[in-house]
Amino acid sequence: ARALARRHTDAAIEALAQVVREGKTDAARVAAAKELLDRGHGRAGQGGEGGAPDGGLVLARIVREIIDPKAVADDPDP
Repeated sequence: ARALARRHTDAAIEALAQVVREGKTDAARVAAAKELLDRGHGRAGQGGEGGAPDGGLVLARIVREIIDPKAVADDPDP
């Protein structure tokens, strides 16, 4: 079952990315962004190997970008 599910990884990631870009609500976009970031960077606040080394700063920036893209574009902090 795991091998069958992994065949759909690319499509699943693209579907999440599409929700981030085009989701109807902030909640949907934030949830999709969180899922992508958890898979790419580890969960925020996880210590040790596989955890987010930035303690969730990436997630915070993504959430801000979803809510107010102009504010993030003007923000010099990564």
